[in-house]
Amino acid sequence: MSRLYRIMLIAVSIVSFCFVGPMHTRAEDETQISLQQIQAMTARWRASFVNIRVVYEIRSLPVLDAPLLDWSPPTDPNSVPKFFETEWIWADHGLDLFDGRSFYWTPGQTGHRNVDIFNGPKNLSIRAHYKGSPEEVEGLKSLQVEPVANGKPTSSFIRAPMTGIYWPVTAEWLHEILGSRTWKLEGVESILGDSCAKISNEGMWRTEVLWLDLEHDGLPRRCQMTSSTGTETDFVVDELQQLEGGLWFPKRARVQLHAKGDSVENQLVVVTEAQINLSLDLSRFDPPEPVTGTAVMDGRTGNLFKHGELPAAPESSSTPKTSSNGVGLLSSDPLGLGRFVLMFAMICVSIASLAIGLWLRRK
Repeated sequence: MSRLYRIMLIAVSIVSFCFVGPMHTRAEDETQISLQQIQAMTARWRASFVNIRVVYEIRSLPVLDAPLLDWSPPTDPNSVPKFFETEWIWADHGLDLFDGRSFYWTPGQTGHRNVDIFNGPKNLSIRAHYKGSPEEVEGLKSLQVEPVANGKPTSSFIRAPMTGIYWPVTAEWLHEILGSRTWKLEGVESILGDSCAKISNEGMWRTEVLWLDLEHDGLPRRCQMTSSTGTETDFVVDELQQLEGGLWFPKRARVQLHAKGDSVENQLVVVTEAQINLSLDLSRFDPPEPVTGTAVMDGRTGNLFKHGELPAAPESSSTPKTSSNGVGLLSSDPLGLGRFVLMFAMICVSIASLAIGLWLRRK
């Protein structure tokens, strides 16, 4: 099974963890702490910042079938290869930026970089795809800009260290999930030496279990998901760190995927930077300036155009159409490039969508 295929399986399993709604179960208080107290704890954690910036890496771990808690992570993260690096910026006044870049180790192969932006104040959704070598981004290859109604980000890219903390598809935080879904409190267990409340729910398509650290702001120390297809995902936070004001945050974590009828995949998640309550550069949430020849999809009109390149004016019109930013639009698309670029942009936007396609093709 190829590395890319295994990575995509992990992505789609975590998306399923964050997206599929559970069937409701009866909440029980079998310990000295209640679900309401846990929700209040996580709500206080979330209320302590107005924005957050996280930079993290995903690295490959040895293929070990043993459960994550039965073996130790590497002492030196740099000893295992890195295949993905991401910067994520979120602000509670409607800003969300995901900037992820893949890495390949075979000389001559091309890396990819995807930037997914939600600019709430300007009601814009922006998706940009770059292609180039791991050492130097070659350039912007496609760009899609479309208006969105006032609301929440719609990105489905996985924020790996935020598993169990932030649900990207619905843009909900842990305290919101605890309030909108009904969980069963099963008790308090020790995870890596810390007392954690174990909560669970069972849905039609999967069962999910969270262990929330009662000593560290109620953050998830372990998340498990078992789907009806037999896929099992286990996520364990091995190390926490303290940010400004003593706020706890993940530092290192591991992900293990057991795919039905397939091998085990283990990944290491390393947070290299984490900051809260920053002075943000708002220009980063605007569309990037495309170079000549960039394929641009105008989500407002559905028109495709190449930045800086105007087609010959048709005989029936002496003035070519222009977009709102003055760039010429292609009035026709005889080669079907519009349909191709739109499909390509959609694939680039969602790792999970690509994973599903690969899985179905394999089946």
